[in-house]
Amino acid sequence: EVPYTIMSHWIAVVHWLFFAVDLVGLVFLYCYPHDVFGWHYQYLTIWGLTTQTIYFGFAFLVDLVHIHREIDLDYKHVSPAHNYTEDELKALLYDAPPQARRSRLETHKDRLFTLCFPLGTLIGVFFWTLVWTDPTHDGVQEQLVNSPGGFPLVFQQHGTTLIFIWVELFMTQHFFGKKRWEALIVALYATIYIVWNVIIHAVTGDWVYPFQGPLAANLAVGIPVYAGMVLLASGVYLLGRVLNHFWWRFRWNRFKKNHPLHQSSYLFAPLDQN
Repeated sequence: EVPYTIMSHWIAVVHWLFFAVDLVGLVFLYCYPHDVFGWHYQYLTIWGLTTQTIYFGFAFLVDLVHIHREIDLDYKHVSPAHNYTEDELKALLYDAPPQARRSRLETHKDRLFTLCFPLGTLIGVFFWTLVWTDPTHDGVQEQLVNSPGGFPLVFQQHGTTLIFIWVELFMTQHFFGKKRWEALIVALYATIYIVWNVIIHAVTGDWVYPFQGPLAANLAVGIPVYAGMVLLASGVYLLGRVLNHFWWRFRWNRFKKNHPLHQSSYLFAPLDQN
């Protein structure tokens, strides 16, 4: 098993690389003129890219704080007033409840992940499904042919964001809060974007995506479709939550089997609120 502090260093490096790649894509867009109302933020892709860039940048900062804390514990310099014994350190590292071992920064990071996972997943899956099933679609041709950065930028916006967020799902253990509140946050985010599309249409007279025109003309169909999209985003969030839960339960069970001295009921109990 790799020592946890060393593993924390590698996770921080990966978070920094993901942040740098996403940031390059955003900086390129900021340097490219797009003189329309809403700018590049007309598109859900850019909303997702921006949210994910903020997430990985914040995750990297949390990693630095976390590594500093782990090094302090390793060298028994948690506070100048007290040097922990070896038994006290083991109790602090392994026997404390997850809530006690996690900082508020880590909690905020996990809340942000609840937005990034459904966004990155849906944007990537929808776009590449459309590319493979209907490569002549107007939206696909606009992205592949007219994109200012060509295919590399298209892949960065729709490909790496999907890959990065799924790597993050299995690389880092996330502790989720109450399902109903986090699903509501995801649904609210999706609703805000739909309202933003309506505002853009009111100002410019054009819809961001071609399929929105027929939906707006027939609200009896459009409203259920939009409601279904919001529910789908919440459903993908729940999928990520379930996968993260089972993957890390499997990892912790294997750890317990290989380390019988650390059979803490707190360490391996999932922090999963209903």
